This record gives sequence, C-alpha cells and structure tokens, in this order.
Amino acid sequence: MNARRRPVSTVVAAAVLSLVGSLGSLAWAQSVSPNPPRSNAPPWSPDDAQAPVPPVVHRSALRAFAADPVPVGSWVNANRLVDELGGWRAYLKEAHGMPQSSAAKPK
Repeated sequence: MNARRRPVSTVVAAAVLSLVGSLGSLAWAQSVSPNPPRSNAPPWSPDDAQAPVPPVVHRSALRAFAADPVPVGSWVNANRLVDELGGWRAYLKEAHGMPQSSAAKPK
C-alpha cells in the first residue's frame, strides 16, 4: 500500500489555523453578553432576605369562560329512563352498532 503522506508543515499549519479560528470564536462568544446590563435594575440584591417582594397576582384561565347554566334534572327520573331503554346493555349494544330494537331489557 502506497499512501501519500502530506508534508509535516502542511499538517502543522492546518492545526494552527484551526486552533486560531477556535480561539477567535471563543473570544467573540465571551465578548457578546446574552444578558446586557439593565439600567433599571432594582437597588436590592436577590440574595437579600429583607428585599421587598412584589405581590403575587393569580389570573385564572377559566375567568373568561362563561358557561350557560344547565338545569339539572332528577336522577331518579334519569335512572328510570335508562331502565326503560334497556339499562347499560342498551348503551353497550349502541356502541357496537346493534339496532335499538334488540336493546330491550331481558326479563
């Protein structure tokens, strides 16, 4: 196998250029601050236990929700109606696509 070798000076030059490029990008990254200093920063430190704390304000997501009140019927009448329709078996047969006439309650 006759592999071509690059001259050592070329390899060293590539390594040096890569290192210089990396150092330049690191220096730029450190010079750019993600959080610039605020001119209206509070005069107290977050470490100060006696620092004033703003009041907590809760805004519910349900505040804007306005449901129309639904009249609630008698649960006794609702149970009678379900019993007349065939009870829970009627709901089961309806869920499986069987006709309502076969959903009569067995006696």
